[in-house]
Amino acid sequence: MKRRPVWGALLLGSVLTQQSLAQNAPTYAIEGIVNAATNRPGKLAPNAIATIYGKDLAKITASAGPREILSGTLPYTYDQSCVTILVDGVFAPLLFVSPNQVNFLVPAKLRPGQRTLSLICDTRAGPKLTIELADAAPGVFQSGPTALIATHANGELCTPLIPASAGEIIILYAAGLGQTIPAITTTGQFAQQAAQMEQLATFQVLVNRTPLPAQSILYAGVTPGFAGLYQINLRLPDIIESPLEVQLRAGSELSPPGLYIK
Repeated sequence: MKRRPVWGALLLGSVLTQQSLAQNAPTYAIEGIVNAATNRPGKLAPNAIATIYGKDLAKITASAGPREILSGTLPYTYDQSCVTILVDGVFAPLLFVSPNQVNFLVPAKLRPGQRTLSLICDTRAGPKLTIELADAAPGVFQSGPTALIATHANGELCTPLIPASAGEIIILYAAGLGQTIPAITTTGQFAQQAAQMEQLATFQVLVNRTPLPAQSILYAGVTPGFAGLYQINLRLPDIIESPLEVQLRAGSELSPPGLYIK
């Protein structure tokens, strides 16, 4: 499956181009519903950014742009796209739509358990599929097949030329950390202030397979100014061995291995 990066859509604004009209009912399968950060199927979480891959999903290609940013809330459909997503009968906000890929937010008010998802394009409905929601299902956004997006405290990307160093504070960006305190009451609304994840007591950051002390996690919650995006501010150990493999654990859910801060 060809992946259109979610990170760019979140940060860079809008694209709106006319595509050929969808003529058939949308088609997609459960393995094509993935965590947008990891691009892997599995459990999702309330307020998670997720992706559906398939065919005939929308009539046009469009993404959240200035109009949505000014209104402060993501739309539930786009002009001329004729696509909506329902999770347990609740409309899901859309970040990006195209004939073959749709990025959306799982409604924040849903609780863990099995939920029914369906996508409708115009009057044509795709299959109703059962997805599993957990309190949190973490994934870290990537800049490459094995590279995580991490920044220094000043906002510069961590790269081989400007690497993360021992004892430094860095920031990771994630999807699927679930509800927050205070709670997310309107799915798709751009966060106005910091809010810690609700499952913080069970949350761990593993560096080279070793959990960091709880006091090393300075913040884990929503990213102000965005919808569905989370960040983890953490202090690296005083002694580190490169490369730095990083995983997130929330309860029994663990982000994929083999991903590194380059």
